[in-house]
Amino acid sequence: MKELRPAEGHNTDVSKIFKSMEDNGSPPPRFDFDPDHSYFRVTLPAHPEYIAIAALRDAAYLKATGDEERALARTREDWEAHPTSALLAASLIREYVERQDLEAARDVHDPFRREKGTRLRRGGSRDGGRLFSRTAPGRTNHP
Repeated sequence: MKELRPAEGHNTDVSKIFKSMEDNGSPPPRFDFDPDHSYFRVTLPAHPEYIAIAALRDAAYLKATGDEERALARTREDWEAHPTSALLAASLIREYVERQDLEAARDVHDPFRREKGTRLRRGGSRDGGRLFSRTAPGRTNHP
């Protein structure tokens, strides 16, 4: 709330919350009311890519502690819950490619490509070493 700079006044804070969430690219807040409307609860959903970052951090910990199968399962589970996340899709594809499971990599790439109307391109030295990057159809990432 500190970043929202709440102002005194009727309903001014609610519109600031909606605007800030939209400006951030986060889903809109959800308001739940009790049957008597004596109180309400607001849920501020996390930005979709923050969810992806948290999932990848957990998967990295599992991998670092030797539990590679659970790390892959965690990434896959979160990608299935958030199939439009480029970050999760690219990470999952990378894992499958490293395991030489190209069929599984295609299973992630193809629905993602259809859903987003983009393609994941193999990175090179010009893109800072990223394995995959997103481009719009008919465009490249190179200047």
